[in-house]
Amino acid sequence: MPALKKWEAERPPDHKEKQMAKHGKKYREASKRYDKQTPYPAPEALELVKTLAPANFDETVEAVFNLGIDPKKADQLVRGTVSLPHGTGKDVRVAVFAPAEKEKEATEAGAAVLLVYWLIL
Repeated sequence: MPALKKWEAERPPDHKEKQMAKHGKKYREASKRYDKQTPYPAPEALELVKTLAPANFDETVEAVFNLGIDPKKADQLVRGTVSLPHGTGKDVRVAVFAPAEKEKEATEAGAAVLLVYWLIL
């Protein structure tokens, strides 16, 4: 029998390796409360996500939609923008390059900076 290494000799003879749980208690409880194979309608899925959130912070939710389109065809591309409820946190300022006659109209429309043509030339 080969000589035992130092760390092997220090172990008690009945020592068994403990395995960590793969998921936490809150995760296991939440996974029992819904069916992974069932496609839920959007409003119901949103309510389910809100009730299953175990963390004490705003969590991220990923949504996947099957649109049934061919992205290689130009007329079937899907593009869009989303307005965040609190914006991006930056104030939007508009700068206008206009002739002197349009100065009043630009300031009434909300221009923060107005540059008249004769200043540029």
